[in-house]
Amino acid sequence: LQHSTLPSYQSNSIQATNIKIILNHIPTTISSAYFPPQTKLNSNELTKYLLSIGNNYLIDSDFNCKHTSWGSRITNTRGRILHNDIQNKNLKFLSPPNPTYWPTHQNRQPDILDFFITNLPNHINRNISNLNDLSSDQTPVLLSLNDHITLKITYPTLTPGKINWQIFSESVESQVSFNISLKNHSDIDNAVQYLTDIIKNSATRASNTHFPKTKQDNLPQHLSQLITEKRRARARWQRTHLPSDKSTYNRLSCNLKNLLYKYNTESYQHYINSLTNNNKSLWKATKNILKEKKYHPLTQSK
Repeated sequence: LQHSTLPSYQSNSIQATNIKIILNHIPTTISSAYFPPQTKLNSNELTKYLLSIGNNYLIDSDFNCKHTSWGSRITNTRGRILHNDIQNKNLKFLSPPNPTYWPTHQNRQPDILDFFITNLPNHINRNISNLNDLSSDQTPVLLSLNDHITLKITYPTLTPGKINWQIFSESVESQVSFNISLKNHSDIDNAVQYLTDIIKNSATRASNTHFPKTKQDNLPQHLSQLITEKRRARARWQRTHLPSDKSTYNRLSCNLKNLLYKYNTESYQHYINSLTNNNKSLWKATKNILKEKKYHPLTQSK
C-alpha cells in the first residue's frame, strides 16, 4: 500500500505515529495512538492532536476510555470526556463486537478499550472484527475499508433495453416456419426449442441496450435498509389505514429525513475539505459554481 510518513505527535497524554494514504482520491491520515491511563485526558489536548493530523483521518488507539456507547461495560470519567468530544466534533467511533482487554486479575472483567475514531464519510464501506491472536492481555482489532462503489445486482432478462416491437415482429415472421413435423415427443421438444431461439434472437435484435449514464446509488447500508422499511410501512398503511400503521410510517419518514440530511451534509463537507490546488479540483469546483447558466425562454418573440 503506497503511503508516506507524517510527523508523529508526542505529549504527556497522547502519543501517536502517523502516515498518509490516498483513500477514494482523498488524502487521509492513519494515526496509531496511545492514551496512557495514568494521565488526565484533556479536551484541549485532544483538539490540538486532531488539528495536527489533517482534515481527514482514521485513529486507532488503546484509548483507555470506557463508555457504554462503544460497548464498554461501564462509563468512566475519561470515557465521558472522549464521548463528548466525539459528539461535539461530529466524529464517529468504530468499535469491535467483542472485548479487546482480557485482564489476568480475577477481580477485573474483559472490556473494550481499543477502537477507532474517524471523520471519514459514511459511503466508505467498512467492517470491523476482533482477531484472536492473544499475545498479551489485549487482542488486536481488524478494520477493513473499501472505497469502491458497491454496484447493484443485475439479473438476466429477455429484453435488456427498450424494445422496438415492429422490428421484433418482422424478425419473428422472417424466421418462423410452420412446416415442422410434430409426430412424437422429440419433434415437439425440438419445435419448442426452435421457437424459443427465434424469440430470443428477435428480442435481442429489437432491444436498445444503450442506456444513459445514471448516478450510482451509494447510500450506506443502514440508510438503504431504512428506505426499504419506510416504503413497506407506507404500503402497509395504504392497505390498512390503521392509525398505528400511519404512526409507524410517519416515524420512519421523520427518522429517514433527519439521517439523510446529516449524511448529505457530511458528504458535502468532506467534498469541500478534499478540494485542493494540487490536482485542480478547487479550480474545477469554482468554475462549475461560477459558470453562467443559459435559460431558454418558453416563447420567442418575432
